[in-house]
Amino acid sequence: MEAQAKLVSFFLDDAIRQIEFAHGKPFTKNVIVHIYNTTKCFSHYTDSNERIKAAVNINGLFLSPLGFEKKREKLFLTHELSHLHLFQQISIYQAIQIPQWFHEGLVVYASNGGGADLVNEKAAISYLKENKHIEPIDVGGLFGKRGVWGERWPTNYPRLKDGAFQQHMNYRQSEMFYAFLNKGYKATSLLRNFEKGNNFKESFKNFFGKTTYEMWSEYISEQALTSQSTRTSLRYAGI
Repeated sequence: MEAQAKLVSFFLDDAIRQIEFAHGKPFTKNVIVHIYNTTKCFSHYTDSNERIKAAVNINGLFLSPLGFEKKREKLFLTHELSHLHLFQQISIYQAIQIPQWFHEGLVVYASNGGGADLVNEKAAISYLKENKHIEPIDVGGLFGKRGVWGERWPTNYPRLKDGAFQQHMNYRQSEMFYAFLNKGYKATSLLRNFEKGNNFKESFKNFFGKTTYEMWSEYISEQALTSQSTRTSLRYAGI
């Protein structure tokens, strides 16, 4: 575990700066990273499934031994740092009111693809061309769309049997949509509005002048099938 701790400490400061840049403000508390030598121990302290590779709560960031496989630890760390940053700014209750696509879109965007590395933009665009995509709902909560458990992140097509691919596809499509919304750093400004306790649906309409579905339609027609050049231009300059 000492070797893993040294590995994390090597890029932790840069990862923190990357997330602060993407979120538009610094962390409000110290960042504490917990590293575990067994998946059972990780599961015990995070109340997560042993197959989970990383997690975060108000007490810090947690890395499972699985998170260090295939040299993906930086992606997992940076992804969870973005979650941690948001949780330091708003309450958990406020956070779950934000739709999953926006929350994870922000996190994947901020971490330069962390959590979506199994699906690249080309694959995501291929799904969009087939009209297979996430539904950009404007409500969060534990039950999400139609009040049904498991509908926090609905898609307009039947769920895939490959759960990992499905998750990464959802993450990638969300990141690409978030990047579109963040032109002129509007999405980042929207975060400041959440920190004041304002409602996601109303805040979104006030900021963009359109609903989430209307902005999604605009995204599909203007951005999704192009080079995604705006996303690249807004990335953290140091990465």
